[in-house]
Amino acid sequence: MNKRQQQSEIRHQRILQAASHRFARFGYQSASMDDIARDAGVSKGLIYCFYKNKQALYEATLRRELSQWLEESAHIAPHKDDPMADLQSLICAPFDILRNKSVLQTLLTGDTETLTRYQPLFRRLRRRWRNRIMAILRDGIAHNVFDREMDTVHTAGIIYTLQRSYTNSIFKL
Repeated sequence: MNKRQQQSEIRHQRILQAASHRFARFGYQSASMDDIARDAGVSKGLIYCFYKNKQALYEATLRRELSQWLEESAHIAPHKDDPMADLQSLICAPFDILRNKSVLQTLLTGDTETLTRYQPLFRRLRRRWRNRIMAILRDGIAHNVFDREMDTVHTAGIIYTLQRSYTNSIFKL
């Protein structure tokens, strides 16, 4: 990447950061492109070089936070031969990760129109999360940590539902 491309990428990241801050603090309707440009230290015209409109910028900030959430949750460190610790890490991780994703919190707390568009992604995330819980439970059964008679599908569903309910109550989702 040459110097011009690097500078462009830096400005682009500043725009996304400023937009994330504005959308989280003031909501989609009240966040203005003028304020985002001022916060990012760029012209409003430059924002429109990157994004067609405010909705496109909002969705880019949301995709960025979702992508970061996926990346961070994918790297939850497994504990060697300790399925109970793995399960605990997996249960606690969403709270720590979501705490730093202000646009995602805002979306989940009331932007039902945008949330509806992302339902297929959220379904995939939920399926992936339950599968990770099931894998940990199966590993625990294999290591005699959990009861061999455990129904891993049903138990993973219960754990996921409890985790989701608790997340909803904390972030008022």
